[in-house]
Amino acid sequence: MKSHSRIAIMILAALLLSAFAPAVPGYVPQDSPSPVATPTPIKFLINNKTGETITLTMSGPALYTFVLKPGKSNQLVLPGKYQYTYKACGGQKTGVAQVKKNGDPLVLAACPQNKKPKAGKEVTVKIKNDTGGYVWLNLNGPAKYQFNLKPGSSTIKVLKGKYSFTAWGCGGASTSGSKQLSGGVQWRFWCSR
Repeated sequence: MKSHSRIAIMILAALLLSAFAPAVPGYVPQDSPSPVATPTPIKFLINNKTGETITLTMSGPALYTFVLKPGKSNQLVLPGKYQYTYKACGGQKTGVAQVKKNGDPLVLAACPQNKKPKAGKEVTVKIKNDTGGYVWLNLNGPAKYQFNLKPGSSTIKVLKGKYSFTAWGCGGASTSGSKQLSGGVQWRFWCSR
């Protein structure tokens, strides 16, 4: 029995010594990973057209978070495929971007309220404000407008088209509706008594 104990102790000692023995120079164990070249970061062009400062998070070969003002910016990232997220235009936006070479672009779309109206015919609308006070007018259609109209006659210039409107005046009263605005239109506001 003593010989079995001695053999077990000798095996245990040999295992412990081999675990702490110095490695043989140039020897690479078979189960070790082979060295891998580290990719070089490249310029990734991000065009933030949202009209807002946003925080863009990109997850892929690496994790990045960028705070981006409106406009174009170059960011250094590792090449590869990324899932991205950001908040703009009143909600969460997500997508996939593939970065392969310097200058690959990502365009973050403009929020609807920040899009420039498409070129169209601008028309002059005559306003007759018979309320005795100022009228505040909001228009939403081919473009968005806000006007503060003094009592009497005035004119406004807008893109031709159909608009939804809300007007406030007469001590806080409001009216809403829709109106087709084109050249030669005269629009009158008054207070009901």
